[in-house]
Amino acid sequence: MYPTTYNYNLLPPGVNGSINYNTDDYEQDEMFESFDSDIQFISSDEKDMINEYGFIITELISTGEDRLVMIPEMVDEMDIFETRRNQVENFHSLISSTPYVRSKRSVEGELDIKNRTIITATLQTKGLNYATFNSSIGKIYVKPQFFNHKKFPKDTEKTVRMIVALQDAEKLIRWTCIKIL
Repeated sequence: MYPTTYNYNLLPPGVNGSINYNTDDYEQDEMFESFDSDIQFISSDEKDMINEYGFIITELISTGEDRLVMIPEMVDEMDIFETRRNQVENFHSLISSTPYVRSKRSVEGELDIKNRTIITATLQTKGLNYATFNSSIGKIYVKPQFFNHKKFPKDTEKTVRMIVALQDAEKLIRWTCIKIL
């Protein structure tokens, strides 16, 4: 039913292009020559290390090992990046899942008419004039008036539920705590 081979040099039917696949690309040839000349200046020890690293990477990919083994010095930065990206995705999901007719009371998972919602967060930093919390939808700014609240966490291990208000969608800390529940 279907042809077993396909001639990749042909253009799709009905397309009359002026592309010639058999011409030389002099800039690309110069680039490859430059790479070849750079390789000549690598010592035999460096070549052995590159080959060994290539072998290790090939083995890790073929066995499906975790990325922790491949690049251990970048794991922390990757985790921070992934957390921030997930927070942005959750923020967009919250906004898009909020119904057109909003409720007057804050509920978890959607914004009310005052752009408030209920979330669970963990303490990140606490200073003299403010504290910041981490949540699934981003960082939350907390004023010092909440520091003496009986449910305010003393360490970063405990979580707390709070009503938060969206202040500015373009800032790094978009949310402000309105009430600790």
